[in-house]
Amino acid sequence: MIRWSSSKARWVAALACALATLYATSLRAGTTGKIAGQVTDRATGQPIPGAAVLIEGLRLGSTTDADGRYFIIGVPPGSYSVKASLLGYAPITV
Repeated sequence: MIRWSSSKARWVAALACALATLYATSLRAGTTGKIAGQVTDRATGQPIPGAAVLIEGLRLGSTTDADGRYFIIGVPPGSYSVKASLLGYAPITV
């Protein structure tokens, strides 16, 4: 039988918890993806900053930056419709 001091036992327990967390995180990271793009005005081609971009059917979304670019992380595998909207523009779904 191995006898450890309480401080060594705590250290081993902390290390085991850290390794388990890293392992669980790496498993989850492999099952999600990223959607990225740019929202532009169809007539002028100019970027549209501040537009809301949402994945329909999920509670995931983002807003566009000053160059009209966006990205959404943590997206489960699959096919989705993405909707962009901004006051003064008609919403569009692709």
